[in-house]
Amino acid sequence: MLFISANSLLQEGQYEYKYIVDGEWIYNKNESVTKANKDGHINNYVQVFSKELGSYSQELREQLARDGDLTNEERLKIRQFLEAYSNKE
Repeated sequence: MLFISANSLLQEGQYEYKYIVDGEWIYNKNESVTKANKDGHINNYVQVFSKELGSYSQELREQLARDGDLTNEERLKIRQFLEAYSNKE
């Protein structure tokens, strides 16, 4: 997954994009990619998280970053849930 830290106007969520190279729309296989949609298109994406105090994603990040609170198995289950949830939006 691509992680970028920047102050921006983007709201929390998942944003899809592609590149235009020599007039062709392509995605980068070395970056996060979506599953093929109903038309067979695959895009790159970036997940934007809020850093605002009290936001859901900020609380989740803090909880996942704490040492000793969660086992590796619990972290994996949470990650799988979040990845599945973000693909439904």
